[in-house]
Amino acid sequence: MVDWTGLVEAAIWTIGIIVICTAVYIILRRILTPKIGPDKSKLLTRIIVLIVGVMMLNGMMVNLFNISLTVVLTSIGIIGIAVAFASQQIMQNAMAGMLISIDKRIKTNDWVEVGGTPNTNIAMVKDVQVLGTVFVDIDGREFIVPNSFLLANKVVNYTHAGMAMVTLKLTLPINNDISSIREAIMDVA
Repeated sequence: MVDWTGLVEAAIWTIGIIVICTAVYIILRRILTPKIGPDKSKLLTRIIVLIVGVMMLNGMMVNLFNISLTVVLTSIGIIGIAVAFASQQIMQNAMAGMLISIDKRIKTNDWVEVGGTPNTNIAMVKDVQVLGTVFVDIDGREFIVPNSFLLANKVVNYTHAGMAMVTLKLTLPINNDISSIREAIMDVA
């Protein structure tokens, strides 16, 4: 069986809170606007109406449900703090991912090297995701680096530089012509 008296009481309280808050808003705006200006009166009136509304809501909750609004708000605050601490690293990586996407420091198919510990050596950017960036190194291994790590450490983008120095060790017989070998290497490069 539905307790209609409790629902009717809650509806009356809610309508009363809305009517009283609206009346307080209109009266305060008419009094304060000529004295402090429209912008400041709007802000001050909203703050006062919020305080009045919360106090009336607290009265309703205590009257109808024997629950203090202070207890409810404290519980919500504690839960909010716990969730914020738990998701801190996720939010940090998500914000870094957005900054990397907006800034375009590194893009898909760029060849980069990320400094810091561990050093990634040279790798190709496969995908920039929200929480991490996917790389493929020269051996074909795929790995993910958190985006916050990319923002906090040195990133060398060889693709943007246009060229990179490659050191090759060549072993040649002594009797070969050095000038013809140099010419062949320069033709390939």
